[in-house]
Amino acid sequence: MATGSELLDLPLQAPGGARTTLRQQAQGQPLVAVFLRHFGCLFCRERVAQFAAEAGAFAAAGARVVFVGTGTGVMAADFQQSHGHGLPVFGDPERRTYRQAGMRRSFWESLHPRLFVNALRAFRRGFRQTKVQGDPWQQGGVLVFAADGALAYTAIDQVAGDPLDVKAVLAAVRALPGRGAVVVG
Repeated sequence: MATGSELLDLPLQAPGGARTTLRQQAQGQPLVAVFLRHFGCLFCRERVAQFAAEAGAFAAAGARVVFVGTGTGVMAADFQQSHGHGLPVFGDPERRTYRQAGMRRSFWESLHPRLFVNALRAFRRGFRQTKVQGDPWQQGGVLVFAADGALAYTAIDQVAGDPLDVKAVLAAVRALPGRGAVVVG
């Protein structure tokens, strides 16, 4: 796994295709980078909705939340407009950040039996699968970076659609140096 500083400097595609990095998106504050599988994924839509529901708490804790998917900047723009809940979305079509962060990519992990339980849960919550826009075999996760660029928290998905504990991610942000006094509802 790469260091936080190395991960922050890998290239991403902004909506529309311009180049950016996680460091540029952090804007000198803690950053929560949520990695999605692909932009047509029902689990990705579910995950974005979960983080969007806590966006105010992350902002109050001083952190910026961004999403990264395996598609292009154009795909990211479409996803941001239709499912982004006003939060920034970026593409990593070469999956460099995913590889350097140690995120899993596998046909078998994408089609693991637990996938079907996860799909039923997401489907019951109203999320739907659409056209694959990116790499369907890539798994996601979340990385939390401190304001100084240090990697402070990592959660890597094991199987497509595995639940991510958003409250644990928020707790990791609140535990960052200088964040302990922040109290959010």
